[in-house]
Amino acid sequence: MRRIPLTLAATAALLPVVYALSAVPAQAANGSLAVTTIGRNGARITSTVNILSMSTWAVSTVHSGQRASLAKGRYAVLTDIQTPDTSPAVMGMTDTLAAQEITVSGSDSLTLDARKGKQIKISLDATSGSAAKNYTGFVNGAVCAGPTTLGQVGAYNEPGGLYEIPNSSRDLSFAWLQSWQGDSNGTGYLLSSQSTGLPAVPSAGYRKSQLAQVNATARRSEQASGATSIELQPTPAQLDCQTDLWGGGYQQDAPFSRTFYVTPGVWTSRTDIFGSQGDIGGAFASPTDFLAGHSYSQIFGKAVWGPTSGIPYVSGRAVRFDSSGLINDATGGTDGSAGSRGTVTLTRNGKTVKSQSYSGGAAFSAGINAAGWYNLVQSGARTTAGTLSSNVTVNWHFYANPATSQVLPGYTAQLSPAGLGGFNQATPKSTTDVAVYLSRTQGNGWYGPGFAKETVKSLQMWSSGDNGKTWQTIQVSRSGNHFVAAVHNPASGAVALRTLVTDTQGNTSDQTIVRAYAIG
Repeated sequence: MRRIPLTLAATAALLPVVYALSAVPAQAANGSLAVTTIGRNGARITSTVNILSMSTWAVSTVHSGQRASLAKGRYAVLTDIQTPDTSPAVMGMTDTLAAQEITVSGSDSLTLDARKGKQIKISLDATSGSAAKNYTGFVNGAVCAGPTTLGQVGAYNEPGGLYEIPNSSRDLSFAWLQSWQGDSNGTGYLLSSQSTGLPAVPSAGYRKSQLAQVNATARRSEQASGATSIELQPTPAQLDCQTDLWGGGYQQDAPFSRTFYVTPGVWTSRTDIFGSQGDIGGAFASPTDFLAGHSYSQIFGKAVWGPTSGIPYVSGRAVRFDSSGLINDATGGTDGSAGSRGTVTLTRNGKTVKSQSYSGGAAFSAGINAAGWYNLVQSGARTTAGTLSSNVTVNWHFYANPATSQVLPGYTAQLSPAGLGGFNQATPKSTTDVAVYLSRTQGNGWYGPGFAKETVKSLQMWSSGDNGKTWQTIQVSRSGNHFVAAVHNPASGAVALRTLVTDTQGNTSDQTIVRAYAIG
């Protein structure tokens, strides 16, 4: 049975391999092309074929054996020739990736013969010889044309089941990713490379000492389901044939840790969460340049979740605010987020200017006609209750002038407890050091007004062991570019955290996170 890779729909640039695209060239058709594909068994095979115009980048998708009407011009033809194979070493068939350029000038034909394919052979000392029995291997491959991934064709198989037909054209490219996985608690190896043209000898040998070590941990408590996998994929600076290749660990219940060794270069770590009854579907970490011989750490599902961006601002004589970023993975280096529902309320001198309910996040806008001191309060609970970070409230107190468009004074406090366990729990009656990072950001792609000048005067902090009914003052000290608070933990339950940032002009940012982390 052919195994299909798992997918994580998030950022478009990081989606798994696109196997076929459909588009219609805009030019009038005054030529045609028929593509024949021959399998490794010598028989004609029906394959899906992408025909990419090298001038317009339009893609036509046809089946081999059919004649496609095309405008005259230069094209790249890309396909995966899948040949049935009953060998136990492959997934019921072999895959042969092919890419070739052709100039269409009339009624033209092209034959792509998988028997000319060269087997992709990647070896690693740590998984070779007697160690091979401890690992399961898979290999991804992709072919592309031109400076774009449009028309890209990819394939996925067991080692020994993937081939490519050599082609020296510099307008074509080929990429592969070879992975080896041990048992559910074992070590994984991910090797990847890209080349211009399709190589005559698609083989390479590696040593473990040439690789970078990535220690990845998936904690549990920010989602209802623990069924999780950790994957990694190459992340070049620009989209190319290697971008959509990925590999990783088997699905298992969090919490767990896995160690991966990867070829040096920029990679993105990510999680998939399966069958989740919560509101967290997985996350991408920040792309990281992994260097040979170095060790790196990535933790997914870290507590505490809270605001990551979004500060009230004045534009068009109105106070405006984006309510969508209330409960997010603030300091874990990932883009995990939880939906929330609640209210956003703007007041002045104790009188309500506007109150708005939201579910999942929405834009808030309230017109103001006078300069003065205002309060904007957002209070929300998770749309689908998770174990932790269940309720978050932020109270912005600021001076606003309707005639001055700017991002108003204020900070989000992003909190990162040290030393928590796999369920984001601290030891009862222990002390937890919580790092506090103060941030002023509106998120990616901000194109609104500039930021008001802002200087922190003080940071105060409190903790609660009874969901905010009573509070205890926490001592806070500065440490480099952030602050550290020593939280004295209760005997059981969970810890709520509150921060209050005051600037030199009297503006304040008051933030509370209920069930910030657990005790256990």
